[in-house]
Amino acid sequence: MASDIPQAAKPLVDFKPKHEFFVGILSRGYRSPAEKLPIPVVLSKGEGPMQSASFCGDEPFLLAQNLPKAFVVVGRNRHKASDIAARAGAQVLLLDDGMQHRRLARDFEVVVVDAMDPFGQGHYLPRGFLREGAHSLSRANLIILNHISDNEAFEKTKALVVRYSNAIVVGTRTEVAGIESFGESVSSVSGKKVGIFCGIAHPEYFQKTVLQEKAEIVGSIFASDHEGLDSSILEAFALQCKEKGAEMLLCTEKDKVKIQDIQKLALPIAWIKMRLKLVEGAEEWQQFINRIKTDLKNRI
Repeated sequence: MASDIPQAAKPLVDFKPKHEFFVGILSRGYRSPAEKLPIPVVLSKGEGPMQSASFCGDEPFLLAQNLPKAFVVVGRNRHKASDIAARAGAQVLLLDDGMQHRRLARDFEVVVVDAMDPFGQGHYLPRGFLREGAHSLSRANLIILNHISDNEAFEKTKALVVRYSNAIVVGTRTEVAGIESFGESVSSVSGKKVGIFCGIAHPEYFQKTVLQEKAEIVGSIFASDHEGLDSSILEAFALQCKEKGAEMLLCTEKDKVKIQDIQKLALPIAWIKMRLKLVEGAEEWQQFINRIKTDLKNRI
């Protein structure tokens, strides 16, 4: 089995961080080949991803790509992953999507709640989206209410979650940071006919974003979260959209990293880059950050 383990997963020899402050990110790599290995894989040593998204998973790949100074480890065993990152010199470990991973102790618990559906349709997976009951919010130090439309929506959702927690509560929303492509940059999709595809948990959010950018959607195809589209399916979809007058295909940044061959497509592909904007609770957010900084100073 050892011969099947990528070089990036093997023990680090004489590794020295290139950055003064070194952050480690621990990700499971859900549904990826890396998740099935007996030891975690080092995806990034602080210089960007060293493995493909198809091997390590789309989300950890994006983290390594967008946070190139971070040390990213992927694997089911987060305890082993934390040991690898700590031995490499990481001063802070961020456990991605790990509230249910009780084997690893943590100093701060951050929970992101979808303000459009704060309690996961009231049911546990797979019927709904809940992984734990609402009372588990009592373990949180910070609760981020995402997809906040306005102050009224924030206060209404906040009133629901504070029944179960004394955590700091802030509000965020996603906004378009830009549109990129494999070729020329895309300044705008307003008025353009497009086909859209994605493999995310809530494809309706992506569809809404495209419409807000004033594009005309002539066709759509959605896969399950973390799943990519087969090349033949994508080729056929591109042809169908082109026949309907589409100028391009649009996907999310998370889907873009899973695309392997664009040469055979009848249309160019562009993706929408999103960023998270803090819209409610700026003072409370800063208090939380200061608390972390103080705790860190006391340890280093």
